[in-house]
Amino acid sequence: MVTISSSVSERRSTQTAARPSPGCTVVYTGARPRLQLVGHADRVTINQVSGVVRGLRAVGIRHLVIDMSAALDCDGRLLAVLARAHAQLADAHGELKITGLEVPQVLAALRTATLEEAFVIYDAVRRDNPARP
Repeated sequence: MVTISSSVSERRSTQTAARPSPGCTVVYTGARPRLQLVGHADRVTINQVSGVVRGLRAVGIRHLVIDMSAALDCDGRLLAVLARAHAQLADAHGELKITGLEVPQVLAALRTATLEEAFVIYDAVRRDNPARP
């Protein structure tokens, strides 16, 4: 019986370790901060991303990179946050660059996306996967 509970707890710790904890992290490399998203884009993560973007804009950051390479999905609410950040940075003569984005991550969110949100995602995917001549 102890062996069973031990193996169950080992299995749980292995499952927990295999799943990335959701959230975002700001990494400063040079003049452009990079905001890396990890795990599922849940409500808490989306609110965290929105707050971080607002905070970076408030301190004068005009160029921001959003790294989606460790994100497991992209919720429609996250698309709205990214589109809003893109527009606000562009108004301030800045730029939002989204990297590491794969089409399967955003397929569900694109079904309900506005045209502005769809263009932000299209631009990100196009930049990461340039057409070959």
